[in-house]
Amino acid sequence: MVDAEDPASYIGQDLEWIGMSKRDVSVQIFGKLNPLKVCAPVIVEEFAKLAHRLNFMYIYPLVESNKRIRLSQYLSSTYATGGALRDAGYEAQGESFHQLDPYFPFDPYQLPVSKRWLENDYVHWKSVPGLNADEDDSDGMEEDEERDAVEEETATDSDGDDLD
Repeated sequence: MVDAEDPASYIGQDLEWIGMSKRDVSVQIFGKLNPLKVCAPVIVEEFAKLAHRLNFMYIYPLVESNKRIRLSQYLSSTYATGGALRDAGYEAQGESFHQLDPYFPFDPYQLPVSKRWLENDYVHWKSVPGLNADEDDSDGMEEDEERDAVEEETATDSDGDDLD
């Protein structure tokens, strides 16, 4: 039985989906736009783990396939077929130019005036308990350190100079 207050209780349970929403999300994930290719690898890996453990979808083959695709090659083939105009100014950029910035969607809201409307609704991100239960403890320590480093890199700095 799923307890809405306990995220770990969802693991291994079939989730209820409204209408065709599960199919629609799957179509988008595996579609031509390939959103997982341009997302930060850490976020893609977390999504893959959650999707698999929650019996939502198995995306590891897509993740592995995406690792072999170079976005610059994909763009070149798009240009060759007339799919887009080429801007020579961006060609010298590396592969990282095509990757989305590692913005973490759960960064704390930092705008000082308007944050009062969100303070009671903001939920700090934390991993789902039991998600990595099949891994040994030594891996968990490394992942915790990596996650802390990613959170530091992606957290929005607040120096009080932000304006609403």
